[in-house]
Amino acid sequence: MTPQRTSARAALLFEEFLVREAEAGRLQLKLAAVAGKALVHGHCHQKSFGAFKSVERALRLIPDLNVDTIESSCCGMAGAFGYGVDTYQASMDMAELSLLPARASGR
Repeated sequence: MTPQRTSARAALLFEEFLVREAEAGRLQLKLAAVAGKALVHGHCHQKSFGAFKSVERALRLIPDLNVDTIESSCCGMAGAFGYGVDTYQASMDMAELSLLPARASGR
């Protein structure tokens, strides 16, 4: 196996690392309780790599935090996409499908 493949197999997103360590009993964080709600939108790269579940699980490590995932497609804001004159309206249309209404309602 090449060094690149070895490195690629060992690479994790930060939230994946936190969840792995918590599940193995090696993560000893003294997190304060947060009696509130977190509306969470997964970024496209997290969804495409199957890493978004780790985001939800990492947030659920915070005591008393109610994690509510906004089920949506692309938010249309990645990189400069949402700021381009030629892509602005498409970005707004994507955001208005479910992301912005969820935020406005406070679900």
